[in-house]
Amino acid sequence: MHHPTGMATAVFEDPVDGFKGSFATSILCQEFYESDPSRGFVRGFQMQAARSDGPLGAAVGVYLPRVPWGAGHHARFREILARAASLTVTTEDLPREESRVTLDPDLTDRMDVPAPKMTYALDDDTHEMIRFGLGKAETALREAGAREVVSQDLVTEAGFDLLGAARMGEDPETSVTDAFGRLHDCPNATAAHGSVLVTAAALNPTPTLRALALPAADAMLLERGA
Repeated sequence: MHHPTGMATAVFEDPVDGFKGSFATSILCQEFYESDPSRGFVRGFQMQAARSDGPLGAAVGVYLPRVPWGAGHHARFREILARAASLTVTTEDLPREESRVTLDPDLTDRMDVPAPKMTYALDDDTHEMIRFGLGKAETALREAGAREVVSQDLVTEAGFDLLGAARMGEDPETSVTDAFGRLHDCPNATAAHGSVLVTAAALNPTPTLRALALPAADAMLLERGA
């Protein structure tokens, strides 16, 4: 699982000092987080405000809207610098049987060990979720007074964060690790990372992974009599 994401970027008439402060998560909206069958997809997404770039980022167009090189570059640069802000749409990627990590049948390293092969693609549910979410983000930015809004699907067939493939659970038939991240088939090995999550949720996973790492570490210490 990943976090397929879209972003709507707005340009405002007045400076909003978008290059100051933390990059993201300063303002959150979870109005569309829960499932609503009327939307045409299951689960939901989180919108979060993201600031714009400083002079260098604005000049090279790290985020939309782009600043073209050549004639008009400086004029467009002055229009965007300090006047842009974004809303990102972070979707909840659900586990799918087709999405998995296996051993590559052909590719090996220099020791002839098979390389990992990741099979992953977005389903129609997620595509529809991003489309719907970008529409809501564009509406919010225009209501806030934006004179220009440009949207982009940041990652078409993947997303941020690497999650899942070794889900946590009590039953070895339906999960890979126990509640402390210990592998059912190899208790001496512990997975203390995003692979144990059973759903991607629509949130940045780092705080959750930290919370999972603490009991995993405690369990290892107890087993060793520490």
